[in-house]
This record gives sequence, structure tokens and C-alpha cells, in this order.
Amino acid sequence: MIEDYKEAIIAASQLRQSFPNFRLPYYTLIAALGQMGNVDEAHAVMNDALARFGKAFRMLPLNEVHEIRADDFEHLIDGFRKARLA
Repeated sequence: MIEDYKEAIIAASQLRQSFPNFRLPYYTLIAALGQMGNVDEAHAVMNDALARFGKAFRMLPLNEVHEIRADDFEHLIDGFRKARLA
């Protein structure tokens, strides 16, 4: 499972660089960093996202994540909790 988080961090970081105005990689990156216990890094990404998207970023846009399975969505939220952001 740790390898999955590492891969998610790499992929989300690359997407974030390539498409900085696309919100979903920020959510994925924060959650994966939280799952790995990288709280400070998750907070840095959150701060970047808040600067780019505003306070509304804290509210997960359900219209953008309707394709995510319920279990995956809960895992995403769990990552935010572990990063102390939810």
C-alpha cells in the first residue's frame, strides 16, 4: 500500500505541475501525503491550493469527483484527516 501512495504522490505532483489550474491533483496529493504521515508537506500543498483557488478549495467539489467510487472518496477524506486538514 505504501508503494501506491508513493506512486500517487508522484503522479499527482506531475499533474499539478503540468495543469496547475486543475484542482483534483491537489486533493489527491494532499490525501496521499496525509496517508503517508507527511503532514507538513500536505499543509504546504493546501496553502498553495488555497492561494490558487481560494477558500472554496476546502470544500470538495462533488461535481468534479462524481466518478470516484464511494470507498475511494472515503479514503481521500481519511487522508485529509490524517494530514489534520479535515
